[in-house]
Amino acid sequence: MRRQRRPALALRAVRASLILLGLLVPAQAVVRAVLDGNSSTVDFADLPALFGVPLAPEGVRGYLMEAKPANACHPIEGPRPGNGSLGAIVLIRRYDCTFDLKVLHAQRAGFEAAIVHNVHSDDLVRMGHVYEDLRRQIAIPSVFMGEAASQDLGFSLWLLWGRPHGKAQLSLRLGPGICE
Repeated sequence: MRRQRRPALALRAVRASLILLGLLVPAQAVVRAVLDGNSSTVDFADLPALFGVPLAPEGVRGYLMEAKPANACHPIEGPRPGNGSLGAIVLIRRYDCTFDLKVLHAQRAGFEAAIVHNVHSDDLVRMGHVYEDLRRQIAIPSVFMGEAASQDLGFSLWLLWGRPHGKAQLSLRLGPGICE
């Protein structure tokens, strides 16, 4: 009887492992910077957060602004007035506090989405929440990108507008590629 139980237990363990491995496969999103009034674009790889609302298939469009303070561990400044038809997306530096707190501060400041970037690394991290009460309050999408991608994104916008993180349009789109 004991020998028959072991294969059944082993089979269940293999099934559970396969299910868990399936959950660990990252569903990658893309940050697309739209430059020169839709005439050129630059794509940057990222990973969507495990909390907040998922990115809609059509994505989120807005102007990129850098968080102040950069780590968003305390309430941040809201978006500057700009094009009324587009919202604002905030770029936040990693570390010093939890991802859920950073994104909640972005939401409370009035941003429509948040991009958290790595520091001294280009590794992509799947952002999870720490505090359940914060997770339940988050109603904006957020993604994580590497440091080089965040620097390239900022530089692309600076080239277009002549100042870092100015008013260049930015689109967050789902996909293994871009959903048109």
